[in-house]
Amino acid sequence: MTNAELPADTETLSPNPADLDIDVEQIDGGIAVLRVTGEIDMCTAPELLSQLEETASATQGLVLDLEKVQFLASAGLSILVELARDAPDNGLRWGVVATGRAVLRPLEAVGVLPFIPVYPTVADAVAAMNAG
Repeated sequence: MTNAELPADTETLSPNPADLDIDVEQIDGGIAVLRVTGEIDMCTAPELLSQLEETASATQGLVLDLEKVQFLASAGLSILVELARDAPDNGLRWGVVATGRAVLRPLEAVGVLPFIPVYPTVADAVAAMNAG
């Protein structure tokens, strides 16, 4: 079925980076905070990955604030798993801020939650990085 054959009330899906917003804040101690809002899926994950790579290469610590993420698909999980795998080799201190089901449940469901440093607040993540 082509888009022309879809019923008039059916929305077509298209990559829309507007579904994801990323704000970067540099804080003391060489730590960057990426505040992510929206959905992380196969359409928006490349934008997140690009911003992560750019920010991680220019900082000593990275806090990925996912408190306002409403959906975390496998493409986003893959990014977090790669970050967990590569961060120690790259000397990057990092952590995820997440307390909501939209982020924690997928991490838990695929069994990677024990390998990803998760904190309830940005302040807790920063304190953990500064402590060690």
